[in-house]
Amino acid sequence: MRAASEGKAALTKLLIDLNNIDLNVQDANGMAAIHHAIKNKQSYCASLLISQPNININLQDNEGQTPLHIASRKKLMDVVQLLLKNRNININIKNKNGVFI
Repeated sequence: MRAASEGKAALTKLLIDLNNIDLNVQDANGMAAIHHAIKNKQSYCASLLISQPNININLQDNEGQTPLHIASRKKLMDVVQLLLKNRNININIKNKNGVFI
């Protein structure tokens, strides 16, 4: 999580390539590596994570925020576009305040 959050792309890729890392592990706030990368505007690390077949791109944090909610709020249009191109994206998820994207 920390590597993606801090934009350490080489380390993020190395960890992904190990194949025994659960990319969907959530912290106490319900945030996974993808949430942290997007929250901290680390678009390249986010794109590395989005490209993984075992990533849950609809994973909600404790506030009900998905990666798409966060990317939209942070105005990361490149990440929004990547998420929207993913066939697993669900654009109809509401956060805890009942807000869609």
